[in-house]
Amino acid sequence: MQPFYERILLSSFCLFSFITMAQTGIEPPIITAEGDQFYCPLSEIAIVSEISIANPDETVIEAFFVQISSGYNRQTDLLKLANDQPNIRASWNSNTAKLTLRSKTNDPLVLGDIIAAVEDVVFVNTDIEFSGERFFSLTIGDANYLPSTGHYYEFIDAVGITWTQAMAQAESRDYYGLQGYLATITSREEAQLSGEQAGGAGWIGGSDAEIEGTWKWVTGPEAGDVFWIGDANGSAPNGAFEFWNTNEPNNLGGEDYAHVTAPGVGIRGSWNDLSNVGEPSGDYQPKGYIVEYGYGGPDDAPDFSAFTRIYTNKIDSVFNGSRCGPGIIELRATTTVVDDQPVDSEILWFESETSTNPVWKGSTYAPNLTATEDYFVLASQNDCPTGERKLVLATVFEIPDIEKEVVLKNCDQDDNPTDGYTDFNLNEANDLFIKNTVEKVILAAVSRPPPLRKITYHLTEEDAKEALNALEPFPFNNKTADQVFARVENEQGCFDIGIVNLKVSATEPVDIVVLESCDDDNANDGLYSFDLTEASASILGQLPPQNLRVQYYRNLDDATLEQNEILPQTDYKNETPYFQSLYVRIESVDNGDCISLGEFLELYVYSLPEFQVNSEDVYCLNSDPIELAVFNAQEVYTYVWEDSSGSIIGTGESITVSMGGQYAVTATSSLGCKSDQKVINVSESSIATISQNDIEVMDGEEANSIRIDPTNLGIGDYEYALDNFFGPFQSEPFFDDVLPGIHTVFVRDKNGCGTTDIEVSVIGYPKFFTPNADGYNDTWQVSGVSFQPESKIYIYDKFGKLLAQLDAEGDGWYGLFNGNPLPSADYWYRVQLEDGRVHTGHFSLIRR
Repeated sequence: MQPFYERILLSSFCLFSFITMAQTGIEPPIITAEGDQFYCPLSEIAIVSEISIANPDETVIEAFFVQISSGYNRQTDLLKLANDQPNIRASWNSNTAKLTLRSKTNDPLVLGDIIAAVEDVVFVNTDIEFSGERFFSLTIGDANYLPSTGHYYEFIDAVGITWTQAMAQAESRDYYGLQGYLATITSREEAQLSGEQAGGAGWIGGSDAEIEGTWKWVTGPEAGDVFWIGDANGSAPNGAFEFWNTNEPNNLGGEDYAHVTAPGVGIRGSWNDLSNVGEPSGDYQPKGYIVEYGYGGPDDAPDFSAFTRIYTNKIDSVFNGSRCGPGIIELRATTTVVDDQPVDSEILWFESETSTNPVWKGSTYAPNLTATEDYFVLASQNDCPTGERKLVLATVFEIPDIEKEVVLKNCDQDDNPTDGYTDFNLNEANDLFIKNTVEKVILAAVSRPPPLRKITYHLTEEDAKEALNALEPFPFNNKTADQVFARVENEQGCFDIGIVNLKVSATEPVDIVVLESCDDDNANDGLYSFDLTEASASILGQLPPQNLRVQYYRNLDDATLEQNEILPQTDYKNETPYFQSLYVRIESVDNGDCISLGEFLELYVYSLPEFQVNSEDVYCLNSDPIELAVFNAQEVYTYVWEDSSGSIIGTGESITVSMGGQYAVTATSSLGCKSDQKVINVSESSIATISQNDIEVMDGEEANSIRIDPTNLGIGDYEYALDNFFGPFQSEPFFDDVLPGIHTVFVRDKNGCGTTDIEVSVIGYPKFFTPNADGYNDTWQVSGVSFQPESKIYIYDKFGKLLAQLDAEGDGWYGLFNGNPLPSADYWYRVQLEDGRVHTGHFSLIRR
């Protein structure tokens, strides 16, 4: 089958009116048009190269329509008559992209006048980068014709019409015998022609009334096809076409029918969902409906319309070119292929985006360049200089500008310092190839290699040119060769070849220099941060005066190959505890000659004294002086003891002190390393001093208690026990539920300064006694009263008769009156204590 753009659609329309032709069966005119032309942007081009109109029934034609039916751009596209036609007037509608031809006298058109006018219609575009294609439909009826579908589209004004009414009316319409239906829109160009370029906004044939959220076409040949699932965040199944406006569909109030959005609301020609009746007014009031005519495809289109096409060629791809250094660079470009056939176009090459004179024609351009250039290519015909241009880059990369021959120097190794052979680190030659002295200074200042360079070393110049058999840069011994070749590349892969000459220098002997220090932290780990530059003066002092550089390394290989240099020299912490030796390399700053190399520096770290003290101790004011001493000393040290004022108070392993305070001791080893101070805090304490004034007794009740007032006991930290020297002791100076009688309170200093005690009387009154000589409760006596011997104790019967007066220090009352036993009964007492208190009460005498 021919490519689509080559199929010339023949169509025609004839009319008095569409209804008249349909009713009378008049055959419409047959329109045949030719025009498949290349368009040169910014120019005017006739839309047809040839047109004919055959009128079988010799009907007259009232109007003829030329429309941009595909690819229309409202801002840049225009149709017009190139010249004045004596009998034809033309009117252009930019909304519908349609040029209408009518008689100037409003009489029916003559076919010859129509043909002459159509041949005079030109397309104009104002975009210099015009690309793509435009299709033009030629019709007698004013319905919009789309060549890609072979269908016609017509907007019918019907304000307030419902969707169901619109569907029925659309299906009752025909167009020259073509069945009408509410439009089903399945492509972007169909949406543009039927929506954007239609005469108004209205109903189309989509609905989700059957299943909410499942939108399908319910009219025309696509009836039943689902084109959207969900709300505004939904999706189109299987790549179906949809053109919903922003945030649509939203189903506000049962909106189940598709409608082309009113002009000025969101995206022009897009869709929204409405209820069957829409809104009563405003942008969401139905204004009509869009009818689509024709069930077949473009090959089945009737002959009463025709279409033509213009197109521009397009660059499909470009191929940039580059090279190292001046020379020929090949650049290429290709044009778009349509329907598997290459576009008949020529490729023009320009030196700028705006120049009009091409420097070359053809798909390949090979300029001879000394510097990078930009070119622009255009797919053209007939030397058209306008249209979309694409950039093609021709890049000339610089070849590294290097020193062609350098000398790399090294010391003879100290295992055989006179044989003239040693290991080299060829990477040390990298900086020597830098030709720009400014760059050298900058790189040296920041201690980094040259930027954007890759350097490899080879035994032969041929290997270097072909990048073959690269050498391991270190260690490389000059026994293998005393000259190697360097391939120096930049990041673009451009390279030059340089020569490295290897030179070995005999070394000067240097005596070992020692740096030593005591350990400098509490870890006592044998590590110390040395300033290696302190050794440099001693090392250089052994050599003749000259401009020398001293470098330090961990081992001989590093020193020989100048790798892993110790930096910074001012802060190097030895990596082996207590002792480490370093290799020293001495070079001439002026010419790089190696002066000396060897294991010339020794680092010693001495341990700090290690011992222990008790950080806390107590001095009892009531005791002898105490001894403070060191213990667990690792060696024999000398000691210095100081008090809190910094005065020295002793120099041995121990001292005695007779007052509290802060005491410090430092130790010094036999190597002179001094420890940090260890501090002992001595606090003061004392045994308690207690009197009866410090005791408060609550007695003579059901529950007795003893409270000790600690205020005046002393400076110690005290604890308390009752009636037992060994405790248990408690922190609280209070005892409750104490039995009547004589008790001993013990007060002990927690710091070990001793225990003191005091007797305490707790007065109590027995509730009964049994004078039966069994040894239990044989007498009645006030408990604890002997502690107050001047107390007065009286016994009465229930009638108030005094029966006895007891001695506070005596055994008590035996239940006798005048030597005769009294009977079992309740008796009364009155006690006047020595401390002034008076207690009264009663008790029982029980005889068994």
